[in-house]
Amino acid sequence: MKIIKTNDMASDYSAYVNKAKVGCNICPCCGESREFHLENGKFVGIDDGIYRSEAKGFFNIKVYYTTIYSCNTCGSQWESEPYLSEGDYNADKKKKKRWF
Repeated sequence: MKIIKTNDMASDYSAYVNKAKVGCNICPCCGESREFHLENGKFVGIDDGIYRSEAKGFFNIKVYYTTIYSCNTCGSQWESEPYLSEGDYNADKKKKKRWF
C-alpha cells in the first residue's frame, strides 16, 4: 500500500497557501473586505476567482500558482504571493538533503 496524502500533509499545505494569501481579502484601494455578493442590483465585494500558473526551472520544473483578486466595488485588482502546487510542495517536503 502506498499512502498518497495524509491529513497532516493537507493541513500543512493549506497553511502554506494561507500564508501566501494573507492580507489579500482586503482591497488595498478602498478597504472593501466583504465577500463577493449582489447588493441593490450591483456586484460588490472581493472576488478571488482567477488563478494564474507558471512553471519555473529547467531540469527541475516546479509549478507556481498566484491568486488574482478583484474588487467589484472600486474595480481594482491585485494578486497574492506565488505558491507551489500541492504536488511540488509535498515532493519538496519529502526530499532528502544530499551532502554533495
